[in-house]
Amino acid sequence: MSTAEILTHLRADGIRLRADGENLIAEPRAAITDAHRFLIRGNKSELIALLAANDGPESPPTRVRLQLVVETDGRHKGVTMLGAIGQTHEQAIESARSRFGSRLISAQEESR
Repeated sequence: MSTAEILTHLRADGIRLRADGENLIAEPRAAITDAHRFLIRGNKSELIALLAANDGPESPPTRVRLQLVVETDGRHKGVTMLGAIGQTHEQAIESARSRFGSRLISAQEESR
């Protein structure tokens, strides 16, 4: 499970996670199980880094949005693809390449 998936799993279970320096604060305490503690402790530094990269606990993990041109039935078609939560631009491009293979004509990050 990736760090972003862990954070998503915790949020789905109603747990809010925030970084306080080198510490993680998980709330509400009553909702935290031993399995949650294991995930948090085993991925502490990665969770802190992910939270910091997304400007704190209230910002959701980011997703790269790609504009693709794919060949379908001999024609070029524009497609929008979202990368997985927490994926870098390069990882999202590689995911598009593995999904579309030689049919992928071009891929670029969508301007916002």
